[in-house]
Amino acid sequence: LITATAAAAATTKDTTQNEETKTTNEETKTTRKENHLTLCFLTINDILHEHIWRNWLTTTTTSNMTVSIVCHAKYPQSVKSEWLKRRLLVDRPKRGRGNELAEPKYRIYRPDWGSVEITRAMIELMKEGLRIGEEIDYHGRNEEERWLDREEEEDDRFSKRRYIVRNADGVVANDGDDDEENDAKVVLPKGTMPFQSQRFLFVSETCIPITTLAQVEKALFGDGDETTQNSHPLNGMNKSWLKARSTPNNGYARQKQWDCVRAQDVPSKHIWKADQWIVLTREHAMAVCRTLPHFINDQRRGGRRPPQQQELWEYFRQMTASDEIYFPTALSILGILKRPAPDTEVEEDNQFFVGPEVVRRRVTYCDWSTCAKNPASFGKKDIGDVYVQGRKEGCLIARKFGGVIRKQQGQSSSGGEDDENGLLTVEEWRKVVVKE
Repeated sequence: LITATAAAAATTKDTTQNEETKTTNEETKTTRKENHLTLCFLTINDILHEHIWRNWLTTTTTSNMTVSIVCHAKYPQSVKSEWLKRRLLVDRPKRGRGNELAEPKYRIYRPDWGSVEITRAMIELMKEGLRIGEEIDYHGRNEEERWLDREEEEDDRFSKRRYIVRNADGVVANDGDDDEENDAKVVLPKGTMPFQSQRFLFVSETCIPITTLAQVEKALFGDGDETTQNSHPLNGMNKSWLKARSTPNNGYARQKQWDCVRAQDVPSKHIWKADQWIVLTREHAMAVCRTLPHFINDQRRGGRRPPQQQELWEYFRQMTASDEIYFPTALSILGILKRPAPDTEVEEDNQFFVGPEVVRRRVTYCDWSTCAKNPASFGKKDIGDVYVQGRKEGCLIARKFGGVIRKQQGQSSSGGEDDENGLLTVEEWRKVVVKE
């Protein structure tokens, strides 16, 4: 049994540690920029172009932007990359034998195409990303929960430090490399805390960057020159990015998306659509993940019915591809995504204003011209054209690269295939994107 004195001592220790860590972090934040980008990966298993993403982290020596990766894999047991395994979503730790934590258990939703489980996985990725760099709140926690909180950050299998793949000093995580001397599995030592993530970018296993790390940082965070921040309606600095529309784009969207939500659950004026590969600011991510559930429940209080303890995604169970609807609809409910006027729909490409905190543009380039159901798949032969078209639109990422082949069919992830539809090599990618 834990005595009251011991519990009080533990509380004092926790408070002291929190204050010391907070003071250290605040001192650091006064002297350094706090740019931190979290890549939220949705994969079946491995990332097809992991070798390019890892090289992308090294494409600048002048940036001090922190980059983290949080990944939900449909089949985590099939992930072969040790580098990616370390960044997979796992459940919060539980006590094992004695004073040790039990083995990590992957958090899995096993989504089928178009199912609401994809949306749930996206929400969990964002929730986990928000926890990176946050102080532990011990308020209302019992002693066992406090112990688990402390052990979680001490254990590299659970610590949120494991998500960091590039720290503010430009040190890149190289775990999984053959070079043991360069095997920096966790780039932040124990007892240190990364800056909180300020941007959340959703990407898939077939995505590749078509910009350097420095270009991504400038596009999302700006360069510190406030005179250029709002000089163009498509300027995305310090905003969320999503090319949303307030009407169905075809009959299928009307039948399988808009008509699948009851008006008494979500008023039709709040239903918007965008592709799922979006960027959200920290403020918007927190609003969607933490404010929205309470807002929904509060709106349904009153009358003779008891309060409805449901989250927004639960109203989308019958919908196809709710991942295209959930986030823009949530932002509309919260008053962040807006029409230019109450009676004006947003559906044309030349309509830019959807609220002062959102830029209406795609972050990820893909080609829908060949098929309305699925975007075109690209191979290494397409990198030049995709780069030109994607950058012309202002996109930072492109998909679907390597979609014409699958790792589980036996292809190597080294990018060395001779097939023109195979995976890109780092050299081929850098020649086009980094201009080397």
